[in-house]
Amino acid sequence: MRERPILMSAPMVRALLNGTKTQTRRVAMHTVCGVRVARLAFDPAPDVRACPYGAPGDLLWVRETHYVESSGYVDGSGRRILYRADGEAPTTWTPSIHMPRWASRLTLRITDVRVERLQEISADDCRAEGHPTDWSRSPAPEVHDDAARDWYRDLWDSINGSGAWDANPWVWVVEFERLDCADDCPPGACACDDGDARTVKRGVPEVRFGNPEADPCA
Repeated sequence: MRERPILMSAPMVRALLNGTKTQTRRVAMHTVCGVRVARLAFDPAPDVRACPYGAPGDLLWVRETHYVESSGYVDGSGRRILYRADGEAPTTWTPSIHMPRWASRLTLRITDVRVERLQEISADDCRAEGHPTDWSRSPAPEVHDDAARDWYRDLWDSINGSGAWDANPWVWVVEFERLDCADDCPPGACACDDGDARTVKRGVPEVRFGNPEADPCA
């Protein structure tokens, strides 16, 4: 079993927290003339065994936009972590790419990995990506199916740029379950090990800024 970080935007973190997100799609990349580019529709499909996010049984810890607050802890006993997905508003935010492992409050266990073209996504898959279906709007499933696909298309373009949906690249489809960190995470590994998932106790390492590869957040 391996453990890797994965970036999630604030709306997707909220979907994880409320249990509506159990899938994520990420562009499958390959190298052409020394440059990393997306595998487009005319490119051969990648080997699922090469998925950079892992295999079933591996863990993903979620990186999200956050802020480590030290004021109020003048004795050095701890620090409070604020998460943008919770709607709190400090003066500045730390980008998700710089979140250290100990500040993460969400850990996911991969249950399945597959490869498909982006536009092959089904309405049920869109809901598994976090689409907030409101069944009170209409009892007709086709109404919700169209809304779910429209929602995901707009989400994809908002993250990957205008026209990204139309490009229809190959994507990694990663399915997962959210862990109950009290039972499944390594002790002290992440912020959810604490009672309110906010206070980081003295002795944890400071944020160390590296240069990890950028990662879409859908």
